[in-house]
Amino acid sequence: MNGFGQSDFGASSRGNSGFGASGGSDAGMRRSGSRTDGGRRGDFDATGMQAGNRGGAGRSGDRFSTPSQNQLNSFLGLPSDSGLQGLGAGNRTAATRSPERGSNLDINYGTKQGDRGGQAAGIAVTGPQGNTAGRAVGVGAEGGAATASGVRGAEGNAAGRATAVGPEGGVASVGGIRGSEGGAAARGAAVGPDGGVAAARGARGSEGGVAARGAAVGPDGRAVAAGGVRGPGGYGAGRAVAVGPQGVAAGFTRVSPSARYTTAVSVRNGYSHWDLYGRGWYNRYPGAWYAAGWVAGSAWTACSWNSAAAYFGYGNVTPIYYDYGQTVVYQGDNVYINGQDVGTSDQYYDQATELAEAGAESKPDSDTQWLPLGVFALTQSGKQQSNVTLQLAVNKEGVIRGNYTDTATDKNQVIQGSVDKKTQRVAFTVGDNTNDVVETGLYNLTKDEAPCLIHFGNEKTEQWLLVRLEQNDPSGSGSDAGSSQ
Repeated sequence: MNGFGQSDFGASSRGNSGFGASGGSDAGMRRSGSRTDGGRRGDFDATGMQAGNRGGAGRSGDRFSTPSQNQLNSFLGLPSDSGLQGLGAGNRTAATRSPERGSNLDINYGTKQGDRGGQAAGIAVTGPQGNTAGRAVGVGAEGGAATASGVRGAEGNAAGRATAVGPEGGVASVGGIRGSEGGAAARGAAVGPDGGVAAARGARGSEGGVAARGAAVGPDGRAVAAGGVRGPGGYGAGRAVAVGPQGVAAGFTRVSPSARYTTAVSVRNGYSHWDLYGRGWYNRYPGAWYAAGWVAGSAWTACSWNSAAAYFGYGNVTPIYYDYGQTVVYQGDNVYINGQDVGTSDQYYDQATELAEAGAESKPDSDTQWLPLGVFALTQSGKQQSNVTLQLAVNKEGVIRGNYTDTATDKNQVIQGSVDKKTQRVAFTVGDNTNDVVETGLYNLTKDEAPCLIHFGNEKTEQWLLVRLEQNDPSGSGSDAGSSQ
């Protein structure tokens, strides 16, 4: 369809990026706190480990020797055991000990090799007041690696974080905290080996309130974001949006009225094709659609809602404004109009296609009376000019007819479609292209700026703008028509 700016949507993949590391480590640690010789030490739960290098005796390597107090403090960043308040304050070369406590630390450490070759090692230290800090690392048989660390207070407070790298390059990181009263918060992010990215964060209050949000971008550019809150009484709210690499559901992104107005002003200021649909124009385009009985300038006549409502006998029926991204939204894989689920995105496209086909198949009589809806410039949101002009009309049965004129190529095609009188939804196609469907609302077409959607098949949807054009001098336009089509 000329002027629609078609582009290939690309593969309809859902962004199958594998995060996570398939290390297969089967790693595990066991705590053992046996007391020997008045001190505390940790027994390895692995074979072949020796203390080594104690008191200057034994083998020179101390890879698996019992760590000294200074080594533990350096490894864990512990200046003392007073509530682990100095955790992360930096490495210390010596520990501060109170006379009452001495060095009474419960130290547990160990290594483990899994059945498939993965390895893991970890250490946990608990002070005399019950505060614990731990750290662990693991390497999978296929190259994946992970590390985790955390602290837990005697009263139940806890914090931790973990990071993993998969054998194919995927990376994930997560961290969280938990209070003694049950409140918790967490956040995490992941990058897949093919470029997919995901991130999420959330919080839960001690009384049951929950809030969360997340977003993901697939390697092919598809994106989804969602967020929600729920109070302790069960009341909640949520929102979600999905966008494809070239704009699937991008048509449902909200555009502000001020942005539409700014675009419309620029388009009108640059428009110069005021001779369209006037005297002599139909002679140049013998296949163009025209309405019998229209006088000069009828095609350019703007239609108000009062005129449309009276024409269709709506009476006091409330007009429906199709404000894409505001009253018409895309959540998950479904489309909602004023909060009502109208089906999946594919079903929503099928509905538009059926509505357009119904009008195209209709064969109005030659003496059918047509209500002019006006002339519009069709432009993409945010663009400053337009090369496409649309002239639209509707009859009492709801059949839409008109002309689609591409001034850049000097070609004209007939518009065929219809309006659903109940939902006031308008859909039409251009020329022989029945795959791409333009949709808007009847009430939209009574506005100076009318948002519309263009469905490029069921794979791609974009939001465009219809900018109303009104001739300053209608005497130069007219109809040479003798019958309608």
